[in-house]
Amino acid sequence: MDRRWVAIFAMWMLGILASSAFAAEGDYLWIEGESATAQNMVRHNWYDSVKKKQLSGNDWLSNFGPKAAEATYKLEIPRDGNYAFWVRANPVAAPLLSYKLDYGEYVAIDLGKNQENTNIASDDKPDMRFIAWIKVGDLQLKKGPLAISFKMHSGNNNHGGLDCFVLSAGPFTPNGVVKPGQKLNLATPGTWSFEPDPDTFDTKKSAIDLRSLNEKVAGENGYWQVTPDGDLKNAKGQPVRLWCANTNVQQRSGLDDLRQHAKFLAKRGVNMVRHHGHINPEPNQQIGQVNEKEIDALQKLVAVMKEEGIYTTFSSFWATSSASASWGIEGHSNGPLFTLLFWDPTLQKAYKGWLKEALTRPNPYEKNKLPVGKDPALAIIQIQNEDSMLFWTAQGLKGPELARLQVIYDAWRKEKGKGPSSLAIRFWELGNPTQDHKDTMQFFTETMRKFNAEIGRYVKEELGCNALVNAGNWRTANQVKLLDLERYSYTANPIIGVNRYVGPGLGCDHLCPGEQDTAGYLVKKGDFFQDQSALLNPSMIPTTAKQVTGLPYIISESTWVPPMSYQSESAFLISVYSSLNGIDGYYWFALGDIGFDRTLSKWGCATPSLMGSWPAAALIFRKGYVKRGTTAVHEERSLEDMYNLCAPIIAEEAGFDPNRDTIISPRSSIRNGVDPLAYFVGPVEVTYGGNPAKSTVANLKTFIDNGKKTVKSSTGEILLDYGNGVCTLNAPAAQGATGYLAKVGEIKLGAISIKPKNDYATVLAVSMDGKPLTESAKILLQITTRCRPYGWKETDGVDFKSRDGKTSFKGKRIDDTGGYPWNVWNTDMSVSIRNGKLKKATLLDANFYPSDTKVEAVAGGATLTVTPPPNGMYLLLE
Repeated sequence: MDRRWVAIFAMWMLGILASSAFAAEGDYLWIEGESATAQNMVRHNWYDSVKKKQLSGNDWLSNFGPKAAEATYKLEIPRDGNYAFWVRANPVAAPLLSYKLDYGEYVAIDLGKNQENTNIASDDKPDMRFIAWIKVGDLQLKKGPLAISFKMHSGNNNHGGLDCFVLSAGPFTPNGVVKPGQKLNLATPGTWSFEPDPDTFDTKKSAIDLRSLNEKVAGENGYWQVTPDGDLKNAKGQPVRLWCANTNVQQRSGLDDLRQHAKFLAKRGVNMVRHHGHINPEPNQQIGQVNEKEIDALQKLVAVMKEEGIYTTFSSFWATSSASASWGIEGHSNGPLFTLLFWDPTLQKAYKGWLKEALTRPNPYEKNKLPVGKDPALAIIQIQNEDSMLFWTAQGLKGPELARLQVIYDAWRKEKGKGPSSLAIRFWELGNPTQDHKDTMQFFTETMRKFNAEIGRYVKEELGCNALVNAGNWRTANQVKLLDLERYSYTANPIIGVNRYVGPGLGCDHLCPGEQDTAGYLVKKGDFFQDQSALLNPSMIPTTAKQVTGLPYIISESTWVPPMSYQSESAFLISVYSSLNGIDGYYWFALGDIGFDRTLSKWGCATPSLMGSWPAAALIFRKGYVKRGTTAVHEERSLEDMYNLCAPIIAEEAGFDPNRDTIISPRSSIRNGVDPLAYFVGPVEVTYGGNPAKSTVANLKTFIDNGKKTVKSSTGEILLDYGNGVCTLNAPAAQGATGYLAKVGEIKLGAISIKPKNDYATVLAVSMDGKPLTESAKILLQITTRCRPYGWKETDGVDFKSRDGKTSFKGKRIDDTGGYPWNVWNTDMSVSIRNGKLKKATLLDANFYPSDTKVEAVAGGATLTVTPPPNGMYLLLE
């Protein structure tokens, strides 16, 4: 949804640091905005109602009024040289901030390329009160006095805010209000302050670096291929497993920042990023034009990421985009474009033109100027994002648009030998569908599939691009009866996809009680939410996927959505169950800065609990340390049954009830619905256009114990205890547990034992040399817990109602969203590894560099017992 990206752009909040008006330390000058020698700013109470503790020096210099305003600072430059010039200013709502040196001319600062863009409004409202770091450029300065002036002169009330600015003669990496070499060390009892240093990417000193899992350059082994079993392989026949992330850093950062971002991701096991763009023009442009900024961002992303062995997925179109009457789409004057791409010839012709521009232009950022459409580093193209004729938005077709679609439907019916009939776009009636409903759904499905096939042909044959194509990733208005039709329409192309997010599944994940419902894009004071691990409601786990036989499957958007706090389980579960079921790639949503987020945002995934849990999980998945399971369910569906809206024997929908959704094909060999817990036993697959009599189901009673609320994988390596909310992994080279660990006490696995005191945590021990844990000479022990921004406050046990007042819930209320730094729940446990080779444990920092902190590690009886310190997130056992 577009509000997710708005939130990502807006929500990286900062910490606290009182600093003097002028600081000169080492190779940099740090000047507070409020310390101007002369200024004529007009302050405004509303504009200045910001979280001052998140500003350097606890204040800023701001202007909000009818006239442009200026501020001048008189400095003393310590020596001749080149100085990097950075400002921390407001980049939001079209501000115009310019600077000049001494008596020169004013030069506008490009505020669009920023880092750590953070909402500092005291009421958390996402209006125009933000702060971010922007690199202005490099200045050649002479020793001696210098005057720097700034002017705030935007068309929007001349608004602007300047927190501080920096002149640095050496390397400078922005870190909120924290000056180089300093730490805030702010932590509430029972937590530790997560303040990672900027990574220098020193490969000689880093104890862990998963960059070696990637190719030297993405695409060096050619375009990917699909195996007969539906897996991905490169041109050398090597298997491809994707640990992925959605990112928008390329859309608002320079090349240097993007290069740092790429190194950061590769080090943590990422080998695929997704550019979710809108290459269509803006509403005020003509339909034949393109979005130049989006194409530039795509080109930049592909070129930079490939150098770190990271591939790119290109999401090219989103129907939430608005059109205008000037585009010439008959009957569509303005607004979103839902369903039109599938059937409107004007939009389809324009879309092909947009694709051509994006894929065939020389890439100025690539050393050989190779167009992205000829670059194997662009591995997957998604035709469109989150649109379907089988989703509720189709009911929005009215007037001339609906009449035009009816004409196409009439022609389709005539071709099928059917008489005239009106489109039945009434999804709420599908519980008892008529023939009109069935015909309408068949028409929609065939229309989408025809379009998907044509775009696949166009990309390959006319544009000469051999990237794999994914048709879509959306859900339907009735997941039981329509999802297989949706997926069948995707089979015109070689990749199946879905977007699926995770919440606690208690009925109300997050609610904003105000007049404006902001819960879809903002977490703020006064909001209500419910909070528990998805392990207690396993249907929420996104790997419960029915995969199409012979085709790869990707989850192109997903995360454990804040304000949910039980996030450390996420990477563990994605890694082990993607491995078990043969899911090819999972794309975390979403990244907006080079590294970790500075605070909690609605759609951000770069938290210590979530992104901090990637390394061990990515290593397990990409190295294939967890076995593929034997098929738990093989379903074959005839197209006739699907068009007749018969229920499948198993669905992905969390609300699927095998005891009630029983209108199954009479030709099926399976007479009753299948327990959805089958997804945790092994792969669940479906063949479209098959013979229902050939459907098979494993003996699930061998693996599922509904009384004890446990599910064992067909490999015997994974045990899900959804009654207690715990999952364990017991493979030769990787073992661990996630969930409410203290509830179940000591956990004994093949090579490790865990004695937890943490009520909730995730533990993974992973071999770094590929040998079993009992023989490995180098093991990564990774422990992640929960986290919240410093100063976060919530009240538990609060009663609240749905926005319509009809449903009551009990949950939590946010009393303060806090700010930088993250506070991470202390590690409180001991872990024993039965391996006589291991003699010591070394604590690693967040960038995997060895720490001087001593770790309690006792070797004896061919076992090493480690008691990590409170901040024990990563430990290297040798």
